[in-house]
Amino acid sequence: MKENWDRFVSGSNSGSDIDPVIYRSWLRSQNYRISERILDKEVLPAHLLQERCEEHEPLLRASELVLPHILQIFRDLHYIVLISDREGYVLNAVGDPSFMTRAQKVSLAPGACWHENIKGTNAIGTALAEKTPIKILGSNHFVAENHFLNCWATPIYNSDGEVEGILDISSASANRNQPLLELALMGARMIEQNMRLFQLQKSKHSEQDYEDFFRMPPPTLSPVIPIPVKKEKPLSCIEHHKSIYTSTPVLSANIGISVQVPWLGRSQVTKEVYDLAAKAADSDISVFLQGESGVGKEVMARHIHQMSPRRNGPFVAINCAALPPSLAQSELFGYADGAFTGAKKGGQAGKFELANGGTIFLDEIGDMPSDIQVLLLRVLQEKEVTRIGDDKIKKLNVRVITATHQDLAELVSLGKFRQDLYYRLKVVTITLPPLHKRMEDIWDLAPYFVNRACQSLGKPQYSISGDVYAHLFTYNWPGNIRELENFLYSMVALSKGPVLTAADLPRDFIQQLTVPASSEGPLLSQLTKQAILQTLNKTDGKIAPAARLLGIGRSTLYRKLQEFNIRPKYMMD
Repeated sequence: MKENWDRFVSGSNSGSDIDPVIYRSWLRSQNYRISERILDKEVLPAHLLQERCEEHEPLLRASELVLPHILQIFRDLHYIVLISDREGYVLNAVGDPSFMTRAQKVSLAPGACWHENIKGTNAIGTALAEKTPIKILGSNHFVAENHFLNCWATPIYNSDGEVEGILDISSASANRNQPLLELALMGARMIEQNMRLFQLQKSKHSEQDYEDFFRMPPPTLSPVIPIPVKKEKPLSCIEHHKSIYTSTPVLSANIGISVQVPWLGRSQVTKEVYDLAAKAADSDISVFLQGESGVGKEVMARHIHQMSPRRNGPFVAINCAALPPSLAQSELFGYADGAFTGAKKGGQAGKFELANGGTIFLDEIGDMPSDIQVLLLRVLQEKEVTRIGDDKIKKLNVRVITATHQDLAELVSLGKFRQDLYYRLKVVTITLPPLHKRMEDIWDLAPYFVNRACQSLGKPQYSISGDVYAHLFTYNWPGNIRELENFLYSMVALSKGPVLTAADLPRDFIQQLTVPASSEGPLLSQLTKQAILQTLNKTDGKIAPAARLLGIGRSTLYRKLQEFNIRPKYMMD
């Protein structure tokens, strides 16, 4: 990257080997006559910064609920998180004090403007110019004095679909390989939801009309990951903003070996699952995850690890069903030099050794061969492991999380799984519900998957129309979260955007929907009626919980019941 920058500023780089987004920004920076160094480091005086903060109070209040959770992920690391307004002025910055001091030397601090026409190519300014999430690493910055920075930024949109500000995560250039753009995206989406909630509360909790029901997901402050947060002192003019909200936004703390899909959601069942997971995470007890294929068992295991005191240790996942019986012992427990023909010189550590000090996740534990079950039980009891062909005992400090889609108790009764191992693993059981039992979470999952797909495919961020949500709520999702993700990915891949509509739905998906033949009116009305009936069935005909699940007010639901002539047997409260 540095060579590309050197050639560009010297006028000898055509841009053919430079990321198009970066190249466009460099050209704009040239046109702005930005020099290689910025001599003007002037920031807004306190009273003008205060005025901007007051102007953007909803943005700052909404972000105050999110930033501490992002910082929690960066415990003891050199990161700062910033919020800017739509003109590129930094309004708030929190994070590592030592790195913040270094960042202030280039005016990466509250009051400074990081618009491209002031600072050249940078994450805040370029995200504003391109209206897209972006990472600017090291010498991708146009100004040389900013080359020590690595920055990930994404726009924050208001309810009118306009850019309200920017969420930026910045660090020293040594940390450039962290997968942080998705974290910034999730944080921005939560800030947007919080702003919508404040807007609703400001209008005295007025009920959404029916059009709003399928046009915009109802915002939420329901917690998904109740992480304990260290109190950080704000470093901007918003210290006087005292939040009256004690709940925390939906947030995923999923930074680890690989970026996984977070278990997002606002439903009561999701909250209950995470409440239990958070309690289990505080200790080293074994956790057993039960759930259908595709519900997110590995995601939950990673979250438990991230919430635990072992968060800084390794997380090692292995699928027991994919282990050939002949290799299971060596994969799990390792082998010594010369243990068998073809053994790697010097031997190899097993998965338990690799997880030492952290967490090992054994997925599909019900498929583990019986002879390996005996060895596993000994490892768990003795907290030590011996490699194949070796007589050296290695002490272990590993937390074990297991999972299966099978009925493990039935396998025990059939003699296919050891009872003593079963009780050793099943200290705390967390049952992960299928998607059709947490349909309310689609309001949060769908936009996340669409954003993720757009990023993966290099497309601008798409939004989702109400008619698509109507279809999503009608389908039963036998493949659970995995099916929903793949479904939305295919829609994004084949759509021209910028809004996903019913016209983008695959034909075979439409054909699977069971719309009553006798129903009249357009497809949306048919799907709406069916969604209401299914929701009432889940709530035993009770109106209040059905309205909450659907994301509408009770009076709105009553109007729809009358419109669709739904019988009084559902009219319970």
